[in-house]
Amino acid sequence: MSEVDAHPTRKKLESFVLGDLCPGENLRVFLHLLPGCSHCREITAALWRSGAGVESDAAAQTGSGYETAVDRACASVLRAHAQLAAERAAAPLLLAELGRLPEEHRQSVALADPRFRIWGLCELLAAASREPGRELRRAEACGLLAAALAERLDPAAYAPPLAADLAARCWGAVAEVRRGAGEWQGAEEALETAEAHLRRGTGDRLQRAWMLELRAALCADQGRCADAVFLLRRASALYRRAGQLDLLGRSLVAALLVFQKAVRARSAALAFVRQIAGRVGRPRLSG
Repeated sequence: MSEVDAHPTRKKLESFVLGDLCPGENLRVFLHLLPGCSHCREITAALWRSGAGVESDAAAQTGSGYETAVDRACASVLRAHAQLAAERAAAPLLLAELGRLPEEHRQSVALADPRFRIWGLCELLAAASREPGRELRRAEACGLLAAALAERLDPAAYAPPLAADLAARCWGAVAEVRRGAGEWQGAEEALETAEAHLRRGTGDRLQRAWMLELRAALCADQGRCADAVFLLRRASALYRRAGQLDLLGRSLVAALLVFQKAVRARSAALAFVRQIAGRVGRPRLSG
């Protein structure tokens, strides 16, 4: 769980101890407890001592209640990983099945059939939209279908904050396709949708930093270099706090390139002004 998240509610902690959370939420609470959140551990300790989620009070007193809950959470995480691996393995076949349908029917079929509303297919479609050389219209269609499916994932199977992060990534892919085509208004609309999903997400630093990079790239293309550098500095700070040195280096290089672009644009503008000023100030020769 991200540091920016609040403590889980008591109800959610009770559900965690009882093993009633969905896999995604179970994982988030477990990761919040693991580093040693004293506030939440005190609450869960009281729940285990009361007998919730354990075999007996004696077992809780010996500490096995905590171990049982951790084992249950770990098992839930393993099930979630197994489910994701199975979805990723099935996604290429589902994508091929969609590819055999008429283009105008693909989205309606995919949204109506629960076989297609899975995490793995959303990931694959978003990745397909970013493939080099893919025709722009088809790339955008892949991204839009990924986003539509991500917005309709079953909340009983996928934790809503995690699904919101995925939808944000899919809409970010759409924004990148449109930006590459020079459709700045469309890219802006896709980014706004992505950011709205991200606000409902997990608050993950890397997700937020990546979104800042996307908006910075759009600002740079629009000539708003100062805004782009500011956004990239914010992204760099998030990467630095997360310890992601490779991503930090990427954002710093991007900021440098934007800064160089701004300097070149300023130099070109000054040269143009001097040229015009020279022509205006040059005396005319009388006939």
